[in-house]
Amino acid sequence: MATIGSAGLQRGPICRVGRSSQLRKVRDALLGGEFAERRSFAPQEPGERDPIAAHARSRDAGKRPNPAHRPIVERPSCEDQTQGDEGFIGRSHADRFERAIEWHRGRIVGTIREQRCDDLGLGDRFPEKVAIDDFELHRMRFAAGVLSVSFATLGGSATAALPAQTTPGTSLDALLERARRASGSPYRYHVVSHSHEARQGRVLDVTTDSEGVKYRTRTCSKTLCSGSYFDGERTFDTNINDTALPRATGTDGLPASLRAIVSYAFTAPDFRASGGRIVEREAVRRAGRTYRRLSIVPLHGTLLDALVDPATGLIDAVVSDERKYVFDLKDQRPVDAKLILPFSISLNGSEIERFESRAIANVPLEAPPGLIPTIVPNAAPLAMTKLERPSDQPVVPCAIGGQIATCLLDTGNSGLSMSLEFAEKLGLEPHGRALDISGVGRYVTGIVEAPALTVGPATYPPARYVVLHDLHQYGYDVVLGTDVFARARITLAYGRRTVTFAPESAAGAAGGGIALGFENFVPTLPLRIGEHVVTLAVDTGDESTINLAYEYYEAHPALFKPSGTVAVAGIGGASDELTGELTHVRVGDYDVLRPRIGATRRMPATARGHIGSGLLRHFDVTFDYRRSRLELAPRADDASVHTAP
Repeated sequence: MATIGSAGLQRGPICRVGRSSQLRKVRDALLGGEFAERRSFAPQEPGERDPIAAHARSRDAGKRPNPAHRPIVERPSCEDQTQGDEGFIGRSHADRFERAIEWHRGRIVGTIREQRCDDLGLGDRFPEKVAIDDFELHRMRFAAGVLSVSFATLGGSATAALPAQTTPGTSLDALLERARRASGSPYRYHVVSHSHEARQGRVLDVTTDSEGVKYRTRTCSKTLCSGSYFDGERTFDTNINDTALPRATGTDGLPASLRAIVSYAFTAPDFRASGGRIVEREAVRRAGRTYRRLSIVPLHGTLLDALVDPATGLIDAVVSDERKYVFDLKDQRPVDAKLILPFSISLNGSEIERFESRAIANVPLEAPPGLIPTIVPNAAPLAMTKLERPSDQPVVPCAIGGQIATCLLDTGNSGLSMSLEFAEKLGLEPHGRALDISGVGRYVTGIVEAPALTVGPATYPPARYVVLHDLHQYGYDVVLGTDVFARARITLAYGRRTVTFAPESAAGAAGGGIALGFENFVPTLPLRIGEHVVTLAVDTGDESTINLAYEYYEAHPALFKPSGTVAVAGIGGASDELTGELTHVRVGDYDVLRPRIGATRRMPATARGHIGSGLLRHFDVTFDYRRSRLELAPRADDASVHTAP
């Protein structure tokens, strides 16, 4: 976040892409990677939309400089302007239908906005029921959480209730062999599926890649794409530079189950030997025909039913245990003379996806690479740059395309950003559809494709940067966020005022530290404030100590007693911040004494708020995104930090 007030609080610029939800897992996996996720690049209200939102630093409202330059992209006309959560790439398919759902212990309890099933790989949204309704996105997010719990409950209880697994050599094995042969065993191939959609005069290209239980989706407006990736265990969000960060730290059981079914991986000879379970239950009658019902639970997965047509050996539908959701796999056609795949997906009788083409790729499905740096080994630490104003922000020299710049290392930025002045210096013209950038207020901007970045011993390949027209006034021209941190191990030594770059850790490598989550591509961790454990974003570009989301503070006013109010200004508007002081907070294994705390009105926030450099400055901080870990080492001369009892 970015705010400077009279108390010297400053919150660094944040560009965020997408907010996760368990509902995406259902949407994406069921279609075998073919439900392409629709990312919103629209403005975000706290806890609601999925934007690219830049929360640039704001200043004391009365002292904020007036940038002389114009907004990069004029606000579009009403006919072309994004509405609600449509955004730059939009939620195109997801916005077609609004579904009402109420689900509690297997029954419907909340209202949920329909979304695409791209994360699950089926090809389109996962509308929750049949009634169409328009409502605010925050209700969808609440209901998505309910849906998550419901499927988890279904998976746990139903799995426990499964009868003994069918003995090998019975008619079930013959059916599995028939299904494997009839389908051509899609799980053995990398399948690429394409579809398009027109939305408000734009054509969105949707590409889904699936291979076994893995899948990847990309939704693109011309060359600008976002999406998701499921590696067989976890779901990752991908940003406009193809950087992938996990949505959760644990295994995603639901997409694993959906992919195991639609890819026919459950028919593989080693499925049960590797921990999967299949039980044949009573047959099901549909439209005058009888289907064999198989309850399927892969290792670490959730129970779902596959209805298999005994006449063809093909899956006709995927059904939740209580039959609330029935996904019909229709218009099954030959693909490359090897496979039989559905070209139409229906949910509860309504078509939600139609593919234009599906084909076998001759190369393996690869994980999104992001920006992989080249790092000179054993290089000396990079000294932080001293700004004109007092600041703990990690600002360092860098170069893009040979042009020297001052860069802010900002974990609160979900990608990369640069000032309009620096873009002009590089001769780069912002392009792409206008993006709404929101902070205290909002404005419209664009994206540039810049040459290679060098920062200390690390060189990153060419990348896309969001252009911020009011960034230069804060003393730096480039903001380095998720794309820089994701593929390197970076240590900010606040005491020595240095930065160290090292190659990323091996996936799954052992080591200590605090477990990180990720929200909107921004790292989060638990912070103990009194008796409360609060999940906060770790934002090195935020110069405050602790800044709570105002809605969360309103719900928990006992967290701190305000001692004053600071007027602040940010992108497109002004606000005020309540400020106070705590006796101590606990982060990881350490107590930090008498930290400052605040809550800013009308300031969108990741998680329940942010911790900034005002708290991090007490430590040497190592960010290890590959292991989802944050390592803290207290400064030797810091009397404010004590090891927690």
